[in-house]
Amino acid sequence: MLRQILLVAALSGPSAVGAAPADVLARLDQRFERTGEFERCLTRLRIDRIRILDERHILFRAGLNRHYLNTLTRPCAALNRNDALVIDTRTPRLCDIDVVRVIDRLNPRFRGPACLLGRFERLEEREATVD
Repeated sequence: MLRQILLVAALSGPSAVGAAPADVLARLDQRFERTGEFERCLTRLRIDRIRILDERHILFRAGLNRHYLNTLTRPCAALNRNDALVIDTRTPRLCDIDVVRVIDRLNPRFRGPACLLGRFERLEEREATVD
């Protein structure tokens, strides 16, 4: 039996809707350093925040200081920062073979196309600099 969990994109931080992918990634790089370390799966119970950055990138927080950038295998035009995600998975883990679908908050019956997750790159938060 297929289990579904609903994960809502966080509404904090600057909006990425309509921003070019390079702009979104530049803002991300100001806050995080990419480690080049990848995970195939994350434990679902540890995921406490999801933020859609653009049609190709989703930021996951798994605990206070664990952040992961997921780059979808293809752009998913339906992804919008203000939408909710439904993740279809059969296991307690979220993996690079799982599919996400968008649910429009204004029209919950609308389910967008299936978007295949990629690998999860671990990010390190940059130290805040004081000028």
